[in-house]
Amino acid sequence: MERAKEIVVDASVAARWYVKEDWSHKALELRDDFRGGKLGLISPRLLLYEVANGLRYSPELSTEEISDAIDSLVGMQIGLTDFNTRQWRNAVKNALVFGISLYDSAYYTTAETYSLKLVTADKHFFQKIEGKNSIFLKDYHSRLL
Repeated sequence: MERAKEIVVDASVAARWYVKEDWSHKALELRDDFRGGKLGLISPRLLLYEVANGLRYSPELSTEEISDAIDSLVGMQIGLTDFNTRQWRNAVKNALVFGISLYDSAYYTTAETYSLKLVTADKHFFQKIEGKNSIFLKDYHSRLL
């Protein structure tokens, strides 16, 4: 059996699993591909905090719904990674080179470390790293599978 293709997803994608925004249908398609074994997902552990924080500001979600969403996210068993010293140095360098936040750089650096593609729904972030093994969420299937 062929091993599933792995990608890195950022919080802008994962949050769309719980809140309807632009390209949510593509985010759900990606999640379904992961759940169906067609795709492996990796992300820095930061993903949990960023999604929780983003959902916290969603007026349509209750405290209980936010907690349930995070339980669901943890239960998905995405490959969550932590940085070593070298990766931290690379994340700082990438943040400065691309003019992005260290948060965004964590996702980029994770993709770079594992030689994977990064999928994001954050247009500003994508424009900064476009062409650097990144895929904008709306192009998910056409550019990846």
